[in-house]
Amino acid sequence: MNNQRQTWCIAIALAFLAAPALGAPSKAQKNDEQRENAAVKEARKEVHAAQDRQRAAAKAVRDAEQALNQAEQQQRRAAAELQKTGERLENDNADRLGLTTSRSALKAAQAQLDAASRPVLQEARRTAAILDAQAALDRERTRLESLRPSGVAADRAELARLTAALNRLERESLARDSRTQIHQRAVDEAEEVVRKQLANVQRETARSPAWQAAERTFESARRDVAQARQTVEKHQRDLQEAARAVDRAEQTLAKKSAADARDPNNRKGKR
Repeated sequence: MNNQRQTWCIAIALAFLAAPALGAPSKAQKNDEQRENAAVKEARKEVHAAQDRQRAAAKAVRDAEQALNQAEQQQRRAAAELQKTGERLENDNADRLGLTTSRSALKAAQAQLDAASRPVLQEARRTAAILDAQAALDRERTRLESLRPSGVAADRAELARLTAALNRLERESLARDSRTQIHQRAVDEAEEVVRKQLANVQRETARSPAWQAAERTFESARRDVAQARQTVEKHQRDLQEAARAVDRAEQTLAKKSAADARDPNNRKGKR
C-alpha cells in the first residue's frame, strides 16, 4: 500500500515538473509574439525605406528645376544672339539692297504730307461736322473725368467710338483735298517700295549661314527647355507618389504596432 502511494506521488511530481509554469507564455505564444515583433520591425523598416525614397525624389526635383533654369538661361542667350544676328544681317542687306535709301525716301514723303496736311486740317476743324464731333468728344471726356476712378468699360468704349469718329472725319477731309492727295500718293508708293525691299532683305537674311546657325542654336535651346520641363514634371509626380508611399507605410506601421500592443499574450511576455 505504501509502495502504491509512493508511486502516485512520484507520478504527480513528474507531471507537475513537465507542465508549464503558471502565467508563463507557451511556446506557441512566444512564436506569435516573435512574428508580431518581426512584423512591426518590418513595417518600421519599410517606413524608413519610403522616407529615403521620398528624400531622393525631392532631390531629383531640385536637380531637375536647376537644370530647367539653366536651360531657360541658355534659351534667352540664344534668343538674344538670334535677334542680334538678324538685326546685323538686315542692316547689312538693307544697305546693299537699297532698303535704307527707300526708308529715307518714305520718311521724306511722309514729312511733305504732314506739312501739306496741317493747313487742310486747320480749315477742316472749323467745319460744322468736325466741330460737332469735337464737342461731343470733349463732353464725353468731361463726363468720364467726373466718374473716376469708377468709370466702366462701356464709358471707355463710348470715348473710343467718339475719338474714332472724329479721326475719320479728319481723314476724309484730308483725302478730299487736292493739296494732300498728291503727297498721299507719294507716301503710298514709297510704302509699297519699302514693303517689297523689306521682303527681299528678310529672304536674304533667312538664307544667310550665320542666321541659320543662330536659328539652329535657338531651336536646340528651345527643345532643351521643353525636355527639362517634362523632366521636372515627371520628378514632381514621382515625389508625390513617394509621399503617398510614406503615408501608406506609416499607416501600416501604426496598425501593426496597435495590434502588437493589444495582444494580451504579447503584453504578458513583455512584463
